[in-house]
Amino acid sequence: TKQEAISGGEDGTVRVWCLEKGVQKFLFIQDYAGPVLSLAIYPASRIIVVGSADGYVRFWDLHSGMLLCAINTGGRGVNGVAINPSGPLGQILAAGADGYVRVFNPR
Repeated sequence: TKQEAISGGEDGTVRVWCLEKGVQKFLFIQDYAGPVLSLAIYPASRIIVVGSADGYVRFWDLHSGMLLCAINTGGRGVNGVAINPSGPLGQILAAGADGYVRVFNPR
């Protein structure tokens, strides 16, 4: 529903909350990823994009709770993720702790 909030934790978890009921709906556990540093939601879909301290960007499906893929950015922690929705799959921008912004075109 539109009454949801998403949070990322120091413990590497991503939680989806039902604001209407005040309860947790989903819990995604990123083993060995370190703290969640950034989050974004893919437009017009139910996919969460997560940037973590281990330098990976992960894509989680909100319907199934499954990890769809993980991309190693080749840098240190991913301090920010953003989605450019142009095109059918858009682009993912990942701002790294190393000062670089990397652009990914998911397929």
